[in-house]
Amino acid sequence: MDLYTLLRRLPRACYAVTALTLYLLLLWMGGQETTVAHLPGRDDFSKVYHVVFYGGWCALVWLSMRRPSLLVAVGLTMLAGAGDEFHQYFLPFREARLTDILLDTVAATFSALLMSALARRTASS
Repeated sequence: MDLYTLLRRLPRACYAVTALTLYLLLLWMGGQETTVAHLPGRDDFSKVYHVVFYGGWCALVWLSMRRPSLLVAVGLTMLAGAGDEFHQYFLPFREARLTDILLDTVAATFSALLMSALARRTASS
């Protein structure tokens, strides 16, 4: 059994709930100054955190869709990244950056392309 088939065995709602829970935790924890201050390698690995979180989040969104769409998955991830940056704008100890939204979108695009390739590979076999 290939990876994509295995991932599709879980109900879509599991992926949707997981994505929503992770996003709400990101917003809540990102709003806590002590949490942000103690992130390991915050200055050096900030962009890596963006790539890992939003790339993974896009894959969860993809798996939660009945008929997965690259454009929808990337668009929702971009909106989530923009929402996070909007939230950071109002926090005195955080900075909102357009480059972070762009990075989130690039990570989501690669993730959605990977999921699309896995789906096509599964469909052809």
